[in-house]
Amino acid sequence: MAAEPVPFAALYTITIQPGGIVTTNSNLKITNSDAITFHNGAGFAVNIVFTSVFGPINGLANGLTQSPNGGPGLNTTINYRIYNASTGAMTGGPYAVQIGTGPLIVTVNNLNTSPDPIQVPPGGQIQFVCDAKYNIAWTQNQLPVTAWNPQPLKLYPNANPNPNPVQTALPAFYGESVSYTISAAPETRGGGTVGIGS
Repeated sequence: MAAEPVPFAALYTITIQPGGIVTTNSNLKITNSDAITFHNGAGFAVNIVFTSVFGPINGLANGLTQSPNGGPGLNTTINYRIYNASTGAMTGGPYAVQIGTGPLIVTVNNLNTSPDPIQVPPGGQIQFVCDAKYNIAWTQNQLPVTAWNPQPLKLYPNANPNPNPVQTALPAFYGESVSYTISAAPETRGGGTVGIGS
């Protein structure tokens, strides 16, 4: 019996628009066998910086296209930002690419969160990796919300396997931003912001 054919891998082009922003394919979900490439239409050279998996693309000239180097990035979500290569000013982002089915890792160290702010695609996922035990609360417009499934009230320090669950964005929050606050004691607080396909 013949082996099943491997599905053709798609190449997704992310076009950087005038001014250095991405409006189409800015929050992608792709399979593990797909690839991405960037076309620079910003009007100036850009640097593209990723949170993980890929090394930066530096000095991508206007009108050129380049794929990132790095990997493997299987079953993970990454964020990227666009910078003007001449001035160093950020022009767009964060934007998200979910590769397969996997979360964007958010590290909490001494109440500092990284990366922040972040973006996930609609239905995207996050997972916290922490140095200590923290309480966590989610809000939108300063009101408590339930934006994730599951949405624990506590985060736990690193262990193998990670004790913190993968959290999936709920449909009611697609196109929205939510904020979180973490605390280790009543007067020590940190936090961040997550855009969900916005």
